[in-house]
Formats: sequence, structure tokens, C-alpha cells
Amino acid sequence: MKSYQPIHKIPHFFDDALKLRHEFENKFKDPKKTTADRFVWDYWFVENQYTLIRTEAENILSKNTFQNFSQNLIEFGQKYLGCDGITPPWISYYVDGCKQELHADVPHGPWAYVYSLTPWNKREFTGGETILLKQSTLDYWNHFEKMNGIEMGELTTKIPANFNQLLVFDPRIPHGVSPVRGVQDPLKARVVIHGWFTNPRPIIRGGLGEKKTTVLLNEMIYEMEPIFDKYSFVTGTLTLRIEINPKGQIDRLYFLTNTLISLKREISPLKLINAIEVFLKSKQLPKAKTRTEITLPFLFQSR
Repeated sequence: MKSYQPIHKIPHFFDDALKLRHEFENKFKDPKKTTADRFVWDYWFVENQYTLIRTEAENILSKNTFQNFSQNLIEFGQKYLGCDGITPPWISYYVDGCKQELHADVPHGPWAYVYSLTPWNKREFTGGETILLKQSTLDYWNHFEKMNGIEMGELTTKIPANFNQLLVFDPRIPHGVSPVRGVQDPLKARVVIHGWFTNPRPIIRGGLGEKKTTVLLNEMIYEMEPIFDKYSFVTGTLTLRIEINPKGQIDRLYFLTNTLISLKREISPLKLINAIEVFLKSKQLPKAKTRTEITLPFLFQSR
């Protein structure tokens, strides 16, 4: 995946999605019930910005279900993003009038996620889609067509909150949630679990072992400093997978994610990506008894 791709949709993410949904429903099926876990919700209102009802997911999910879901998220982050952690997941529901205006979540982690527990195909409300500005909007004048009219569909990407879908995206992109209209009942609301993937680091599995491989990677990163200096105007996250055979040769090298943006329009981030690829493929690594797999994230900040 050398091409820029800041949005990933993973359908059918969690095998126990129905169990998650049922645990949420059980909190609201008897509206007159007054157990302690009914009083943990925060009505989050920031004028002209946020309106939703939220709590930490751990507050209302059973221990086993919460741990299983969190572990699924962590394993996904390790395998596909090169992230070894998550922030504590929130669960939120959106009834009539709830929304999020456009914003960006730069400090929290290199990837944000929204996991839907909304029975989207049976919904009785309008709105509730995740909205992200398109790259052509963020670079508006470079894509401006004098003779063409522009409407919302050309400026934004709207992503439905399909049930059991994990949506992962670059949180630097201004994003929000379109206003929900038409329901007051939490059981009919837009329901999502959300947070950020954190702790980007090499994920190492196999023969070379983590200790030895970490030393080798540190040495290679040091050697690559001239490449990074040359492209110091590139910003974003790049994650790649390296597969090494027992002879220490790289059998496969391929890219999992790419949110790189060049602040010099005349120079494509692909030049940096190609330089990294050429450098890594030139390396002879130590022999090992079995194969080694490395998921390697690169985080770039313009200087």
C-alpha cells in the first residue's frame, strides 16, 4: 500500500459483536431500573462542537467481554498498524440532536478508531455518519476547477456506522459526526466504541528474537538518518511489514498503511517510501532457525 490511504474500514471485526450489543441493551431495557451502572454516563456538551452521551466502555461491559474486545483491538493494531496499545475505550450513544462538529485529534495517537454497535440497516434516525474532509478539500486550491460547482459530496467523505464495523483513520484529518435526528431512545441510538491506537513501535515475531532485532533496527534507523533529513518536509505515518527467511534474507517487504503528506507539492512522498524500501531490501540480516516477521511503523513530523 504505497498509495496514500488514511481511512480503513474493517467489516465483521469482532466475533462477539452481538454480545457487546446485548450488554449495552441490557442497561436500558428497563428504563425504571436504578442500578449504579445507570449513573455513569456523561452528557458531553461543548457549544457549537460536541453533543453526545458517553462513558468509559469498562463501566458498562462485563469484564470478560471488555477484555476480549480490547485484546482484539490491540492485536489488530499490532498486526496492521505497528501500534502496541490503545487508549481506554469510550462508548457513546447519539440521540436526537447529538453530533460532533469538525475537529482533529492530533495528540492522542497516530490512528483513531470508531467501532459501531449500531443496527444501521434497521435505524430509525437520520444522520450519524462519520464525516471526514477529503484530501482534495484540504488541498483545495490545488484541485480547484473554475468551471465546476462543488457540493458536500465533493468536499467530504461520509461513512455509515455499519454494525460490527471498525473504522480506522488518520485523526489529523478534520472529522466529525453528522447530526442525529429522529430518536430519543438509547436503544434506537447511534452506538459506538471509540478511541485511539497508541505506542507505535516495531512488532517482532520469529527466529531473530526481539532483543537482537531491536538492536539491528536501531542501527538501520541510524543509517537511514540522511534519507529522513532529505525528506524532512514529509509528515505522517508509514507502516510496513518485513518477512525474513532463516538465511537472513528479506523475502517480502510490503506496506500496510500510508498517511504521508509532502509539504512541498512538487516532491511526492513516494520518493521517501521508495528510498526506505531500497535501503531495507539491500540489507543482509543474521541467520536464524526460523523465519522472522517485523511490522515496522515510521512516524514523520515536518521540521
